[in-house]
Amino acid sequence: MTRILPTELNILIKEEDGLWVAHCLELDIVTTADSQTQVEADLIDLVKAQVAYAVENDNLDYLLKKAPREAWDELSACTGPTISQAISIPLPRPQVPVDDSLFSLTTKTCFAPKACHA
Repeated sequence: MTRILPTELNILIKEEDGLWVAHCLELDIVTTADSQTQVEADLIDLVKAQVAYAVENDNLDYLLKKAPREAWDELSACTGPTISQAISIPLPRPQVPVDDSLFSLTTKTCFAPKACHA
C-alpha cells in the first residue's frame, strides 16, 4: 500500500520574548533560536529528521500530529510576508512503499510580526 503525505507544510515563525520561535503546524514541531535564519534552519532539520525516522521505522501512521487550533488561527491571521520554498529529504528507498511526494516537500512560511499573538 502506497502512503501519501502532504506535499506542503505550514510553518509559523515569530519573535517572542527576545527569541525566534518556529512551529511546523502539520507535525506540531516547535523550536527556538536567537535568530530568524537559525530558527528556520533548525526547524527544517527537525522536520527532515522526523520524516526520516518515521520512514525508516515504518511509523508513517503517527507522523502527522496537527498543532492546536490556536496555532492555525495565528497562521491565518498572520499579516507578515509569506515565503514558499522546496526542501528535499534525502532518504534511502525504504522497504515500506511510500509515495515520492514524501521526499520533496514545499514549506509555506509566514513570518509573523511581534504583535501577532493568538
